[in-house]
Amino acid sequence: MGRYLTNPIPDDPDLPEKTIQPGELQTIASNGLRCFPIYQTFGRDASGFHYAAGRAAGQAAVNAALDHGFKSGTRIFFAVDFDALDYQVTDNVVPHFKGIQDALSDDGGRFEIGVYGPRNVCTRVSEAGHATASFVSDMSSGFSGNFGYALPDNWAYDQIVTRTVGSGSGAINIDIDVASGRDKGQASFDAPRAALPDVRYDGGFLNALHDDLSKYMRSIGFADDGGTGADARLFTHTECFETIMSFDQQTTDLSNKYDMRKALIQTSAYWEMRHYDLIDQGVDHAVALYHLEGIGTIKDSSTGIGQISGEVGIRAWNHCINKGFVTGTTTDPTKDADIWEMWQKVNKDNGFTMRTVPLIHLWGADGKPGGKNPPSGETTLRSMRLDYTEREVFQILRRYQGWGDQAEADATKRMAIYQIFEKYNAIMRQLAG
Repeated sequence: MGRYLTNPIPDDPDLPEKTIQPGELQTIASNGLRCFPIYQTFGRDASGFHYAAGRAAGQAAVNAALDHGFKSGTRIFFAVDFDALDYQVTDNVVPHFKGIQDALSDDGGRFEIGVYGPRNVCTRVSEAGHATASFVSDMSSGFSGNFGYALPDNWAYDQIVTRTVGSGSGAINIDIDVASGRDKGQASFDAPRAALPDVRYDGGFLNALHDDLSKYMRSIGFADDGGTGADARLFTHTECFETIMSFDQQTTDLSNKYDMRKALIQTSAYWEMRHYDLIDQGVDHAVALYHLEGIGTIKDSSTGIGQISGEVGIRAWNHCINKGFVTGTTTDPTKDADIWEMWQKVNKDNGFTMRTVPLIHLWGADGKPGGKNPPSGETTLRSMRLDYTEREVFQILRRYQGWGDQAEADATKRMAIYQIFEKYNAIMRQLAG
């Protein structure tokens, strides 16, 4: 039977029934059954499929598979659950699966890749060398990708009909599949990984984390040395990595205090520091001129390694002071003197910035009350916790940057960074546990 590694209805955490439940895999094994894992993102159209999203999906699936107890050698079927036209397969789906393949390769090749989708999607992805078996959604008879296309040569499962099993309140819908025997699923499983709190990073894994982050950032256009020309950044990959990791004890303590995954803090700080460029530096100079010399009109900017403005820093600290997360005196986010005081801290004090990043996340989870955008305000998420869904993680990362299409696009790219940090943080938790 096929079961989902994560909740494929991420906007409705009250409906987790498609996700593998605690103890379920052991029940399957004890009753002589087998299970193959499916990973589905929250992208339900072509825009959700591209290389960066594939990198994030690949590592997320690995992390989830290990959490549930799937053993090395398991094939994970990655879903394309929309009617992808042939040009969308070329432009979106195939690059997405290249990202998945690169992520699983960088992970050490512990898991194999399968593709779930219409016949044309399965055939195209497999012929590109990005999947070794197909799970065909033939039940989606209205999909153009099934019309006139042969069953893929590497088909493992063919989804043909949905049936209702049971009756009354116990009735459930199940998909009936035909199996070729190419993939038989798994009959035994490791113990699931517990949702442990994060711990200090083991220095023996620093080079591996450094290199994995470098590979990903280079794959989306960020040179290790910061680059040249119009897209040049002021900090190298190594400088950003070493700065973030130098605060590992503090980050660990804060993650435990706020019930927040370390990867959320590390991802936001690393991403923002990697983006600091000459334009940012020039705007920062203009802010200093305004407050020190009375020159110009620019009184605030996103600054420092966390790219935090004085106003945002004040609002996040005020919110967390009022909620009891931190102690201190609230200040006025509209007052020049208070903005300047906060701005100098997040501009010059990296330790203060690394303490402020998780406060912005806590503020974001509560809907950023008092913030300036979006006009209608942000929705309130579940309170911070270690078992946040991927959609909740995405929202936290997106809200750190702001609102709009660019923030959405960048949050998708940051998801892969989050999954890389989480890959190694999970190893640290297991070693300590």
